[in-house]
Amino acid sequence: SCPSCRRKMMSLGGLMMFGSGLVFAHSSKNLTLLTLAAIFGVISPGGNDLGPFMPIEQSALAQLVSDSNRTKLMGWYGLVGAFSVALGSLVGGTFSQLLHTRFGFSLLDAYRGVMFAYAALGFVLALLA
Repeated sequence: SCPSCRRKMMSLGGLMMFGSGLVFAHSSKNLTLLTLAAIFGVISPGGNDLGPFMPIEQSALAQLVSDSNRTKLMGWYGLVGAFSVALGSLVGGTFSQLLHTRFGFSLLDAYRGVMFAYAALGFVLALLA
């Protein structure tokens, strides 16, 4: 129930995303480093929102509405989260394909471009938190 604590945690999570995105964009051979970056950097191979943001978001949302509206809000939260995962996969895949087919990037460099975008979004999240 500490709004400034939640902001700090969201900002820290954004910085972790930023760092892991940069590690993934620059490193392709060091499995230990990639594994640590994935664990600490909120990278989910299944695209599920099960990282450190979820409990922070849910606790903040739960305090915004009355008890009678909480279930409806959490339903919308789940729906928007699922839609966002699907949209993120579509955008990431389309972006990497465009980099590869239209702009001549190698597949590896195209995927690195996606990871740079992930890092940039993490940085923006850290600033907005």
